[in-house]
Amino acid sequence: MKQSRRDNKGRAGGADLEAIGLVVVAVGVFLLGVLVPVLPTGELGRTVRGALVGPVGWLAYAAPLPPLVLGALFLLRRNPSWWPRLFAGYAVLLIGLWGVSAAVAPQIAGAWGAGLRATLGQAWGFLAAIPAVVVATIGIDLIAGLTPTKTLRSALGTTAGFLRRVFDGAMQARGRARERAGLHADAAQLRRGLSELDKDLQALSSLYPGSGELQRWREEVKASSNRLRQPTTTGLKEAKADLKAWSGAVGDFARDRAGDMVVHLDSEAALSPEPEAGGFEAWCQALRQGIDDPIEAGNRASLALDRVRKALALDLTALVERHRRLTRERDIDKRALKGMTPRQLVQASKAHEQRLIELARLEADADALSVDADALEPWRALSEKLAVGLDEFADGEELQDYVATLAKELDSKGRQALVQVDGWNQALDAVLERAWRESQRTAQAAAQAAAEREAAANLTDPMGGFTTDEDDVDDMAPWNSSGSWEGAAAGGGSGSSGSGARRSVQATVIPTVVHTADSTPSQAQHLTGAVQAALLADDEVPAGGAAAAAGVAQRETGKTPASLRLGPVAAARSVTETEERAAIPEVGGIPIQLPPLDLLDEPESPHLDRSQLTQEHRARVKQIDDTFHNFKLGGRVVAAVRGPTVTRFEVEPAPGEKISRFANLSDDLALAMAAASVRIEAPIPGKSVIGLEVPNSSRELVRFREAAESGSFKRAKARLPIILGKSIDNELVVGDLARMPHLLIAGSTGSGKSVAINTVVGSLLYRFLPTELRFLMIDPKMVELTP
Repeated sequence: MKQSRRDNKGRAGGADLEAIGLVVVAVGVFLLGVLVPVLPTGELGRTVRGALVGPVGWLAYAAPLPPLVLGALFLLRRNPSWWPRLFAGYAVLLIGLWGVSAAVAPQIAGAWGAGLRATLGQAWGFLAAIPAVVVATIGIDLIAGLTPTKTLRSALGTTAGFLRRVFDGAMQARGRARERAGLHADAAQLRRGLSELDKDLQALSSLYPGSGELQRWREEVKASSNRLRQPTTTGLKEAKADLKAWSGAVGDFARDRAGDMVVHLDSEAALSPEPEAGGFEAWCQALRQGIDDPIEAGNRASLALDRVRKALALDLTALVERHRRLTRERDIDKRALKGMTPRQLVQASKAHEQRLIELARLEADADALSVDADALEPWRALSEKLAVGLDEFADGEELQDYVATLAKELDSKGRQALVQVDGWNQALDAVLERAWRESQRTAQAAAQAAAEREAAANLTDPMGGFTTDEDDVDDMAPWNSSGSWEGAAAGGGSGSSGSGARRSVQATVIPTVVHTADSTPSQAQHLTGAVQAALLADDEVPAGGAAAAAGVAQRETGKTPASLRLGPVAAARSVTETEERAAIPEVGGIPIQLPPLDLLDEPESPHLDRSQLTQEHRARVKQIDDTFHNFKLGGRVVAAVRGPTVTRFEVEPAPGEKISRFANLSDDLALAMAAASVRIEAPIPGKSVIGLEVPNSSRELVRFREAAESGSFKRAKARLPIILGKSIDNELVVGDLARMPHLLIAGSTGSGKSVAINTVVGSLLYRFLPTELRFLMIDPKMVELTP
């Protein structure tokens, strides 16, 4: 009964639904046809379309869909209960979307949308999109049959969860990035530390070139630095531990080397040319006292000589300032040694080596200045002699020319002219002698003229004017009965007042001529010309002063020249004595000369088997390395220098090894190598190695001729150069006997004492003539010096 009732009701309501559905579909079709512009709807369609689209824009195109769907359902006799909710949700959704478009793009929302956006303004217009979105979500909820705002809440929750996950991911990424950045920062810091350590090791390598241990150490440091390019926590811990250990080892090594450097700096001092004078400063003060004594400037030559003296004083001042500057730099480096890094230690070592070079130059300059200062003293006597001569012979043209030439020579050559004092002294003696002879001839001519006038007067008065006063006769004669000039006697002497007045003019110091058995006054004049020519030409200056000049004159004349000096006139020889000696013939005489080198044996080339020497060298190097290993010393032989009698092995100690431990191994090394003794030089000056001097199994002979022919002996600037032998570097060593006031040669039998004495005597014989140097030999034992 119920079923039939529902069927009747359906049939009754079905006609209504179809009619309504038809109308609704017609409305939807009409709206669709009007809104679609391509359909020919005429003026009515355009009017309706404008009325719908103009106010709401795109929203009008959504209007046909609900009537079409609802009409279709009604035509199909479907009247679902949910269609009001569905179409209400559709309408609410469209309104929300239209609001969003009005806020975002008002040009597509029609006139009402543009007006709404204009009313809200620019900022609020965009904010109006938020409530429009909320309205749209409500429409979706109505369509889906959900509780209003559920979609919004779900979207917000989902968005919040997404944002939370994004935030958490970002925070985790940030933490990982920070951890990675911290790891890389620590790695970068460690790499900087390793780089600084590598620089320190490189600096130490410059101090110890060829050290394999330092090279391996540097390779390990570089490998550790390369591993830190991809750092890990474990790698960082290992690198930190390695860096700490390496830095400690390098620091300890630097402190030990700084202690060694203190010893080198303490020994860094300039030696004075005269050891007995004390230190360098004391020698400078003593030398200044002598140089600061002025030279009496009575003529041009004395003025020029005083200028040379002032130049020496200025050079001495500069020398003192250089020494003080080097001393200040040494003291500064010594104070800064504590806490020095290896690189700073290398700089200090280089500065020390540079100061040693400058100190060597300073000592050389001091030696030259000492020689010049000693050469200045004879010039003071020459200046006094010249002043006396100018007072006595003020009108002498030749003497004035001598003064001008000497002044010009001193101004042009300066210190270089000081070594020519003997030659200038001889020239001055010759000039003064000729001036004295000229004055004597003038006096004799005047006396002869007076005698002729007196004789003429006596012819007029035979009894008048004749006198027999012996004093007057003596006053008229330039030479006394002893053959010497009376001017040499003490001023005045015995006699009448008149003779004393006449003699007082001649009672001055006058040059005296001493001739040898075969010399004459003409030879003295020839010598004066030779000396003057040698003095005025740079390439003719004889080495050794007057004696060398005499040698030049001797080679020119074939005879020993006259020796000119200024002394008391009472010591002069008479012309008669000179003529008598000149008559004595020469018997058995030979010219004085240096002994030729042909008298000496030729140097012999060493007959040594090179392969045998190589084997011996390797065996000794192995013995040294084994000895170091047995005593647990880090070091190895890096080079060797073979000398005539000993070989020096250069040992490079390992980083951190103390030098004092090597110095105590001399006896053990001698025992290991079966040598008489081993000398240890720790360290070698100017090098960063330790020297071990081991006697050679076969010694080489050093011939005297090889040393005498060497340039170091020929060009030696020493006053008394003597050949000492060869150094371990095969360099000839020449000493200065003048700087050895007390020389003691001692040693056991067969050690070479007699050879040393013979070498000293031979060195002097091959540098000086008998006129320049004489020997006084005392040999109580009658062994070494017995002919």
